[in-house]
This record gives sequence, structure tokens and C-alpha cells, in this order.
Amino acid sequence: MPERTVFPRVKSARFQSGTLLGTQGFALEGALFEHLDPSCVRGLLLDDLGIPVTMRTEHMPLEHYRLSISPKGAVVATADERGALQALRTLAHLASQGPLPIGEIDDGPDLAIRACHLDLKDQHPGRDYIFDFIDRIASMKYNALVVEYEDKFPFSDEVRPRAKDCWTPEHVVKFVEFCRVRGIEVIPLIQTLGHLEFLTPFHPEISETPAMLCPSNPSSAELVNLMVDDILALHPASRFLHLGADETWDLGTCHTCRDTADHEGKGVLYGRHMDRIISHVLEKQVRPMIWADMVLSHPEAFDFIDHATVMVDWDYWPYGERVDKVNIWGLGQHPNEAWEDVPEEQREVFGEYTEIESGDCWAEAFPFTEMLREKGYDVITASAVRSHGDPYTHPDWSYHLPNVWAAARTAVEDGSLGSLVTSWAIRRTLPELTMMGIAAGAECMWQAHIADARWLVDFPARFGEVFIGDRAAGMAEYGLSVRGLGYDETLTQKREDRGGGWAMVPRFDRIKRRLPKYPELDHGALSARVAVLDRSASALLLVKPKDSARKHVELYHLAADEALLKAWIFRVLARLESVPADKTVLKMAKHLHAQLREIKERAARMWKEYLTPTALTSELSFRFDEEDQSLRKALGRK
Repeated sequence: MPERTVFPRVKSARFQSGTLLGTQGFALEGALFEHLDPSCVRGLLLDDLGIPVTMRTEHMPLEHYRLSISPKGAVVATADERGALQALRTLAHLASQGPLPIGEIDDGPDLAIRACHLDLKDQHPGRDYIFDFIDRIASMKYNALVVEYEDKFPFSDEVRPRAKDCWTPEHVVKFVEFCRVRGIEVIPLIQTLGHLEFLTPFHPEISETPAMLCPSNPSSAELVNLMVDDILALHPASRFLHLGADETWDLGTCHTCRDTADHEGKGVLYGRHMDRIISHVLEKQVRPMIWADMVLSHPEAFDFIDHATVMVDWDYWPYGERVDKVNIWGLGQHPNEAWEDVPEEQREVFGEYTEIESGDCWAEAFPFTEMLREKGYDVITASAVRSHGDPYTHPDWSYHLPNVWAAARTAVEDGSLGSLVTSWAIRRTLPELTMMGIAAGAECMWQAHIADARWLVDFPARFGEVFIGDRAAGMAEYGLSVRGLGYDETLTQKREDRGGGWAMVPRFDRIKRRLPKYPELDHGALSARVAVLDRSASALLLVKPKDSARKHVELYHLAADEALLKAWIFRVLARLESVPADKTVLKMAKHLHAQLREIKERAARMWKEYLTPTALTSELSFRFDEEDQSLRKALGRK
């Protein structure tokens, strides 16, 4: 019997010789489904004359199931509808590879909440793509989606901010229902203190900074609670509401806040403000979530945070289960051998969780998950597939895959509620290009015990095999892995206007922030980058994807071509900064300018399937205008 691939991998499978012959359709027997819709299982054909699938209720953990396949048909035993849906997804995956094998599968997740992140802030995916994306993550057995609407949500007139391509209330309701019947729980995310650039221009009287509300002003919490009410009105079944509240580094700016910060601590400022909002959410019978970085930066804030709050322990730097440096929130990353340089106050609070003081050279990844659990909070670990440091063309998988892996395994080992794979739109990579990391998160969260170091090394090829139909495709995508070098990073500044997109730090300012000696370059690093990009772009040309993955591969090939072109433009423009009349390089610049126009036209054709018209216009401008203008100037063109 041919080997069968199931994604995510199952806990245990015992197959015998022989297969179940019959149609590709399935006839469900047994009234198990009341709230979820089995007809939405991707790849599952329901047919009254198909192979009989008997659904039985049996006591077992939630979402666990046993799938038994015999010559007479299939039997699914489970305790709940989600478990039945997961069994049908496994069945659909097996059926897509030929006749069903005779045997039995026992399966179930290692984590209760397995969440993905949909960020609508700046790079707004098209609605058809969003629905397809949900179908795909559901087929990977994710069961939650953290949705960061920002100004795409139809807030009431009292709140006011609405983007040009804002969703309607009807669209939000349709979206939530689309997720619900697929077993995907929508967890809305709203910012409640910082990262409120989209809101503060409308309410300057209560703004501490252009990005943050004043935590000392009670009107700030009153406004946020109006937002909470707006959100919950269109998410009436949500068990959780994520309140954001990360990276509020400007605490204590105004006179009133500064006085509180000086006498009582910044954590008191933060905690009092968040308590007003958390209490309001709890009154609605909804559990709040917050990012954990600020309470870890200012531990006095813990005194104000209700223990019903779920702490989301995000850390995008761990590259495995053990690390050689620890991120101390508020202080930055510290090499393990420099632990004594950390202020004594922080060492006393955090030292036992890093385990550095035991004499071991290594520290545990996500060391503060255990600390948060010991303080009595439920915890969700959070990794990233798009974050600071990525080039804007594609993710750096050498960085993100180990991070996703470490977050999921830590969550299981520390008894956490779940894990979340974040994906930050402001980093510009198209969501479709993050699917490798999202798939990795799905398998790690479902079966963390099999996701060992060997699994991590093999996963890019496995992704290529399962989702593209060619192991080499996954390796080629992984082969593009590089960190940003300033010219190809998205360093942001304030909003361009009310409800508008982000303004970007000008290109040469970005370059000089990372490469202060520009136009002098490290040609060793740039040569290595060009070689990597060229090799991966060439490999992607030779990939033989299955039909359903063809557009994905074409999009990745476009990313490789764009990254390679931008690397050459960077090198040529640096040379022209030093030697403006270099004739050979001017010829190169002319050739590159023609290529830039071709790739922009290619991008416009391909990206329109993934982005809204407004987002597409913004993306094309950001990606190509600066290089176009710089090359025109170098070539003396208008």
C-alpha cells in the first residue's frame, strides 16, 4: 500500500493491507452536527450514495477522535462537533491520495487554542482571499483566528475612525459566521492604549502621544470601552477579546502621568488604565487577553490585572528551545554570559526562569511563560511569520520556523492554553508567502511531541511535498531566507493622514540607519545575498507544482525576482553615489530601470488577486516608487 501523508501528522495510525474501494464521496450517518457544517471541509465530497461514515459520540478530550476504516465504511468516534470535523478533514486528506486504507487513527491536539493572526491594519487582503485563507487554515486544524481590524472595523460615530476600504457590519457578521461553521473561533483584537495612530487624530484631547492615549485621563478608558462595545456587538459569541496594550514605551509623558510614574511606577499607570477596560470586558462575560510585554517590563502592573485575563507571551527572537541570549522586556536582549550586566532588580525577578544562574550556558526559550503561569494566569505563547527584521519581499524562514516551533513546544511543556502565530502586515510580505510558517505552526500545535529538531530541519521539504507537490519547492522558498539590510526593510513612521496608511522612513534614511558607512558597502555580504537569491529564483523556475499551488509558486518566484533586482539596484546606486559618471554602471542602471518597470507590471497583475484595490495601489507605490525615482535621478530622467 502506498504511504499516506496526513497533515498535520496524527497521534497514531495503524493501517493494514487492503483499501476501501468506492466513490470519492461520503455519506454521513448519525446526527452529530448541530452547529458546525461538515460540507465546508475542504476537499470533502458529501454524497448520499457515497462511502458510509457513521458518527458516534464517545467520551474523550475535546477535538480528539478515533477514525476506523473497514471494508464496510468508516466510523468516527468523538466527544464533540469539532472533533468530528477534524476527523472528516483527516478523511478528506486520505481520500485525496487514492482509495482509503483499512485501519484506525487515534488523534487529537496537544493545545486547546491553536490560533493564527489576520492583520488588516495596513496591507488589506481582498475578501475572497481572506475566505480562502480561512478555509486553508481550517484544513490545517487551526481552531482560532485573532483578527486585528483596526480602522477596517465599522466603529460607531462616537469612535469615528474608518478606512476607505472599511468593512460593513454585514460583512463582519458574514465573516464571523464563515469562520464559526468551520470550527474557527474569531478572537477580535483592538488596541487599548498604544499603537492607536488611527484613533488619536480624532481625539487629541485625550492623547498622550500621536500613538498613545493618556492613561491618567478616565476619558481614555471610556472611549476604549465604546470600542469594546462596538466590537462585541458584532461578535456576540466571542469567548475572548484581545485588548492589545503592547509596547507602550511612552508611559509617563504628560505632566500628570509623569508624576504618577515618578512616585508609583509606570506599571501603576498602565495597570490602572487596563483595569478599567478589563473590568468592563469581564462584565460582558468575555475573557480579556493582553500582550504580556508591558507587565513583564513593569511587574508592579500585575497587581491591577485580573487573573481571568489571558497573558499572550510574545517573543519573536527565540530560534529554538534553548537560546544564547534572553530578551528582558524594557532592557533588550542580553547574551547569557552578560547576565550580570542586567540590573539586580530584574535579575531577582526573572533569574530563576532563565536558568542562567545555574551555570548552564543556555537559557530556556520563552522563559517567562512559566512565570506567568505561576502567577495564576492562563498563557498563550506567540511567535511570528512576519516581523521586524524581515525584508519586505519575503519572510526569513531561518528565523521564523524555529520561533514558531519553540513557541508551540513551550506552550505544551508549560501547560499553556495555546499558541498564536502572528503575522504583521506592516512588514509588507504578502500573506500568501507566509503559508510555510503557518503550516509549521499548525503541525507543531497539533502534535508538539513529534515536532523535534529533525522535524524542524525537514519541514521546508515537507511543506513543499504536501502543499505544493514538489519537495524542492519548499527548499527553494526556505533558501530565500535572509534578514533585511535597511534598503529592503519596512521602517515606519507616523500615519500619512487620518485613516490613511503608514508613512515610511525615506529609503536612504533606512539604509543609513542600518549601514552608517553607506555608500561604502560590505560586498561580501551583498555577494552572498545575490547568490542566494539567484539560486532560489532559478530553482523556483524548475519547480513542478500541482495545479492548486501554481499561483503560490509564481508569487514566490516574483518575490525572489524582486528581491534580486532590489539588491542589484542597491549596489548600483551605491556605486553611483561615489562615482556618478561611471559609464558601465550607468548602463547597468538603465537596464535595471527597465527591469523594475517589468516587475512592477508583473506585480500589479498578480497582487490584485490578493489585495483590495486601495491596498494594491499603496503596495505598488511603496515597493517601486523610491527605486524608480532614484534610478531616474541617476540617469538624468524626469
